Amino acid sequence: MATIDTIADRSTGSAIAGKAYFETSTNKFIVYNGTAWIELDSDGTGAVYENRWGASFDGVNDYLNIPASTDFDFGTGAFTYSLWFNLSDYGLNSGGKYGGLIYRALNHRVKFQNDNKIINFSIPGGELQIVNAASSLLDAWHHIAIVRDTSDNTIKCYLDAGTPTSSSVSASVDFSSAGNDILLGRQATHWPLEGLMDEFAIFNTALDQTAITALYGGGTPSEVTGSVGYWRMGDDSNDTAVDAGLISGITDSSGNGNDATTVATSQPTFKALAQSTTSLSFDGSDHLTTNYTPASSTGATMSIWYKSTSFTKTSGLITSGTTTSAALGNFNLMLNTSTNGFYVQVGDGTNSSLHNALHGFGSHNDITSASAPGYLFDGLWHHLVVTIDGTALKMYLDGGDKTVNASRSNTQGTPYQTATSSIAYTGNVGNIHIGKGHPTFSPNMEEAYVDDFAYFEYALTASQVSALYNSGVPGNSGSYTPSIWLRMGEDDSLTDGQTGIAQITDASGNGNHATQATASNQPTASIDPVIYV
Repeated sequence: MATIDTIADRSTGSAIAGKAYFETSTNKFIVYNGTAWIELDSDGTGAVYENRWGASFDGVNDYLNIPASTDFDFGTGAFTYSLWFNLSDYGLNSGGKYGGLIYRALNHRVKFQNDNKIINFSIPGGELQIVNAASSLLDAWHHIAIVRDTSDNTIKCYLDAGTPTSSSVSASVDFSSAGNDILLGRQATHWPLEGLMDEFAIFNTALDQTAITALYGGGTPSEVTGSVGYWRMGDDSNDTAVDAGLISGITDSSGNGNDATTVATSQPTFKALAQSTTSLSFDGSDHLTTNYTPASSTGATMSIWYKSTSFTKTSGLITSGTTTSAALGNFNLMLNTSTNGFYVQVGDGTNSSLHNALHGFGSHNDITSASAPGYLFDGLWHHLVVTIDGTALKMYLDGGDKTVNASRSNTQGTPYQTATSSIAYTGNVGNIHIGKGHPTFSPNMEEAYVDDFAYFEYALTASQVSALYNSGVPGNSGSYTPSIWLRMGEDDSLTDGQTGIAQITDASGNGNHATQATASNQPTASIDPVIYV
């Protein structure tokens, strides 16, 4: 009898052509065809569960209408609403006060309040608030679940599967709302929302914390089962999703036929939620050179995803400036084995002096050489961002949200390391290089994968960095107008193991492509993906 082997990751070990494997890191069945990995579902054509599309609302008059149905007449019984949202504002017609997420008569109203940290759920006789005082709820993906639990006569509101806010509600309160449609994206005829929605589901049961945590999936949406209504915003096979195409209807994937519609003048649009399927592998001689030279500016941001298990030498990750002499150049970011961490250098643009150095995540920053490799080089994807704003040099790792040891714990959106001084960051020194460092201090990067590099001509804010990290599921770098954006294969149709990669396309549209003419220095494509929501 044929067997299916279990492997942790398709990039490790040897593979037999034609043999099926279950990959525990992605929970996918995969087959190696001799040259590439094929992901299988029930019809052998794709991944088991993919979330490629969302719905974009313009904040003026866009909305979706789910017709009244007895499937949603809960009466005095239990129910759960589940919804993903990524909002940029409240809408032009709301007076800057409120934005509507879900609306079904006065006792089914979920709205976003004007200080952008509060969500209200209206219940007969009052409102229940979810308050996130630590950070804005704008410009990042969040999950909300509203649960009527008849076991303890409460309404519970979960934000990102955290500890719920709870309010008592009488067992006699009737939530039938018979004959009332459900609206997404506005409240009655007002309070429109500006932003994205995805994966809206309704259950006629009270989901518990375990079930909601599974739906949240650590920030990556999971497939919904057991719902009485499920609107995937383009991912149902009956939806014809085209990027920026108008949405006239969304299929109810629960099978109950309660499809969402809208009128022609108020149609939201489909939004492609990109899925990274390739990254690049560097072997110690590989590197890419872009035709982009940073402009003279007091502000700049470099953002990159990397994955490695070890470094056998100090390895250059990003360099802007000269790479042919011992002079420092303008910018150098290296992975340093001497401190088992990162080291950032910023030059003053003269190629002759070091204006500022930031030692991050190494012996200079509360991480011992013994503990750092297990965290920084653990074979998992990490997001690294460096910002310069003219007064401070800041470094973020995984949005800042990591605990390395007892002496250092940061919350997401807080820079892990900051060097305060007047940074004279001057561009026009040299092009940006990926995988190549300063020749004296940091040779080429090896034993690593990289993905989704972006450079911005200004310093991203802490909240924007958090949005890009997005709980480990990368946000869309293109949302913040990068000067160069290298997605490492998604715009070039690369396949797993492909060599001879002479160019990576600049997805920013500015034509700042990354190239490598020398065959021996060309990186290798790898289907070792970072997945985007």
